[in-house]
Amino acid sequence: FTSLISGFLMMFSEFFIVVFIYSLLLYFDYKITLSLTLILMFYSVFMIKTISKKIKEAGVNRERLLKKFYENINRSLNNFKLIKLSLKVDEVFKNFSDDGKSLAKANTMNARLSNYPRLFLETFSFSIIIVITMILVYRFNDDISEIMSLISIFILAFYRIMPSFNRIMNGYNQILFAHKSLDVIYEELNSNFEENGSDFIEFNQNINL
Repeated sequence: FTSLISGFLMMFSEFFIVVFIYSLLLYFDYKITLSLTLILMFYSVFMIKTISKKIKEAGVNRERLLKKFYENINRSLNNFKLIKLSLKVDEVFKNFSDDGKSLAKANTMNARLSNYPRLFLETFSFSIIIVITMILVYRFNDDISEIMSLISIFILAFYRIMPSFNRIMNGYNQILFAHKSLDVIYEELNSNFEENGSDFIEFNQNINL
């Protein structure tokens, strides 16, 4: 649940940075900025439909496996004498090992997939910078010196906006991976508790065993 909150705060803080830089780019050249917006939207949709979807599935598996993992530990430690008497120690170790491996696999899947957006984004942003430069050179081929400042602005803006955009994607994926914890807490807080009443019962008889 703390990971979910951390991901939300990360997205919230970086969002304002992206909006501020994006507004400056619109002021300098709105046509190029809107074109880049369409490209980034396509990239975001692609990441959400592929990487984020798998991270969400890994998060659901992690919640299920973590519950099973702790149930196995609790059951084994509380009933260790009975397990030892019934000679089922090997079975307990096997269950513990299987649950641990499955849980580690889900966490590894999340760690591996979380790095993909950054790697794709670095290559993607470098390609965009090249495209921007080519477009500006084509538009102002008569005097390159006039557009050097504009090229520099877009390069510096992308140099700053890409890490923020990457952290927004990481925060989103972090929320997807940990979202089941919110469901568990919500169900626990909204569960119906048994009402036994508060009437006083006067004891005036014997208890015979």
